[in-house]
Amino acid sequence: MTTWTHGLLAFSIYQPFKKYNWKKAVWWAIFSDLFWGIPLTIYLLISHASIPNDFNQAPSWFYTLYGLSHSFVVAFIVIGIVYYITKKFQSEMLAWPFLHILMDIPGHTYFQTPFLYPLSNFSIHGFFSWTDKYFDIASYIIPLLIIGFTFFGKKLLQKNIKVDHPRGVRES
Repeated sequence: MTTWTHGLLAFSIYQPFKKYNWKKAVWWAIFSDLFWGIPLTIYLLISHASIPNDFNQAPSWFYTLYGLSHSFVVAFIVIGIVYYITKKFQSEMLAWPFLHILMDIPGHTYFQTPFLYPLSNFSIHGFFSWTDKYFDIASYIIPLLIIGFTFFGKKLLQKNIKVDHPRGVRES
């Protein structure tokens, strides 16, 4: 999935629920790619290097940042530290491991996700590539369908709820 489709998926899942902050969920869903993408972009601009055609051409520190940001181990440690500090479970942070890392594992065939980093570099060869045009299209359509069903579902519920009296009391 692209960075933005991770965010769109987080929006589609968290936005309908008022008790969650969908903006935080979107942030955590795209965080993994921003963690390595922003430093890589700055490096490429400063060094006047071209975008690597092959991940093997990327600077070595890139792999460390990618591993850290795409690791269940690191994600859950960070979630635990935030819980320990704030004494409140930040459920929106679950978008990081579940709506980003978990979604990347089956969609990365060429550059696999080291989801147990730094304990292991183990990764699974994905079932499809996020660069496949059909998967790319589906990764936008699915969240948009969820958003559409949620929006129209709310409208239908609001339309079908009838209040007999302002206080909800019926006359006999």
